[in-house]
Amino acid sequence: MQRYRVEILKVLPSDNLAGEMARVARVSVKGYSDDRPIDGRLVQSRLNNPITGEPPICAVARDLPSGDVIGWAAVRASEAGEKARLWGPVVLPSAEECGIGSALINSVTAKAGVGLVTTDVPRDRATAHRFFEKYGWIESGGSTIFVHDLASTTPRANQEIVRGESVSPDVLISVIECAATRKGRKSNLEAAKFPLRWRSDHRYESNSVFIRPNCGCLALGLYQSAQGESEILIAELWCDCRRCEDLLVDAVLTAGQRQGAERARAVTVNTSDLFLRHKFRLAGLTVQYEVS
Repeated sequence: MQRYRVEILKVLPSDNLAGEMARVARVSVKGYSDDRPIDGRLVQSRLNNPITGEPPICAVARDLPSGDVIGWAAVRASEAGEKARLWGPVVLPSAEECGIGSALINSVTAKAGVGLVTTDVPRDRATAHRFFEKYGWIESGGSTIFVHDLASTTPRANQEIVRGESVSPDVLISVIECAATRKGRKSNLEAAKFPLRWRSDHRYESNSVFIRPNCGCLALGLYQSAQGESEILIAELWCDCRRCEDLLVDAVLTAGQRQGAERARAVTVNTSDLFLRHKFRLAGLTVQYEVS
């Protein structure tokens, strides 16, 4: 007899529900290469689409008869020219092999009705890879996860890098647009969406942006803490010269240490030499899957 029920929501999860979803996610990533601090605000941030304003589609599995959340999957609404993004399915280890993951992914894909791409799936999650391949998802790319222990970082003062709060909003937007355009974004109009995306993330504040104003390069460092764990994520790094890269990474590491973060993390496609230079260790590899 089925001992769970799946409910479908097309709304951003409430604070309480997001907290339960975060609890499941924390347990499911523990010990894997994507292990990181997760709380309810982070879940809400990642599922929100600030550009379109369209709410996510969430499938939540609840235990019977307790009603506790034991798994979930969600689809964040797509933007023009992009596929919608699938988060999960995430299932408590104690509830695996019960068909919950299949029920969740079938529920959200049926409701989404569009092409989907997964978030990064770590290669050390063998069961996740078998799951997506079983359902006909195709590998479409991948990234590398780097981690740096901030206890070993020596803070460095640097006058060439300034924080976003130190410049006027107009100057900050100008630098963001310049850096995004140089990084290969199609236009300043497209580049201007990025501050809007960042501001929807609860980790973002103007101080999260690190810029070198004279050359229009920037980094985005997002601090996150949950359940006694903390990190700073190098979420963006837009520059095209080695010196700027080094200055920006040093600035983010120093800021993370001063904020009390235990580690820095970066997920990247093609800048491995940069992070190895800064004593990051290779934590794992990821794969993305997509389906039409």
